Amino acid sequence: MRKFFHLISWLITLNILLVSPSYAVPGGIFKSIFNLFKSGGDDVIKSADDVLRGTKNQGENVINTSDDLIRDIKNKQIGNTSAQADEALVLERIGADNHIVEFKTLKKSSRNDYIYHLRKNADQAVDNDLFDIYESVTSNTPETSNIQISFKSYVLLNWIGRIYIKSNYFNKPKFEDKTMLVCKNIDQVFYLSLLMEQEPKRAFLTKNLKFKKNTKNVSSQELFIIEDTEKRKIMVTWPVNTEFPQNYFVIYPNQNFYYENPSSGTVSPEQFKKYLSKRKSFKNRCFKATESGLL
Repeated sequence: MRKFFHLISWLITLNILLVSPSYAVPGGIFKSIFNLFKSGGDDVIKSADDVLRGTKNQGENVINTSDDLIRDIKNKQIGNTSAQADEALVLERIGADNHIVEFKTLKKSSRNDYIYHLRKNADQAVDNDLFDIYESVTSNTPETSNIQISFKSYVLLNWIGRIYIKSNYFNKPKFEDKTMLVCKNIDQVFYLSLLMEQEPKRAFLTKNLKFKKNTKNVSSQELFIIEDTEKRKIMVTWPVNTEFPQNYFVIYPNQNFYYENPSSGTVSPEQFKKYLSKRKSFKNRCFKATESGLL
């Protein structure tokens, strides 16, 4: 019991030394004493430790504000989650202002205006052809000679987006008709735009940022869906001058994400799906974008 009262006396003295002058009044001291007894010994010791950790910063005395303490407590409860780290990495790579522009352009543009914007801002002039493929694929008389029209049998033109409807993450709050996804792996970030406000639904790769130098990004272009189930969604770039796609994007309802780029274009959808069936999970993730960052 004597040790306990010594501890209380020590904490009261520390409280008097640390509080700012405007609060160093008897009422505040007695209120602190009351709160100490009310909160219990374990909470008292924890609070004191937190205060002590906040009073030192590179040899200088710093008194934390109440907002700082509350924020510190919340951070301890939440922890530095991988989602926070991913958001910081993405915004650092693309820049917060550029992220906002990407998001607002999608949300505020009509479908035609948005596709025109993507076409206009393609990396190279030749890439504009990548935005003409959809019309060629859906027409019976394709005019684009360099596309592999035989691949059409794999494409789901009337897809729904089943994983978004069933997913606890993607559907809370409700999945919006025009949605931007930000998907990343260890090497790169992909911005994917989904236009689901009218039929036919369409998906686009709008930006690709690679972390490794001297590596060419995947150009902005339309994505085609080859699987649309509650289990996963597989999107691909159209095979140009190759038999099969050179880019596969897989999104799972739990946010897991996988990207593969068989540059030779010789991996068929059947082979790719067999490979996926052997993998239990992927550590990479997809996020719903918000104006300020990632959800």
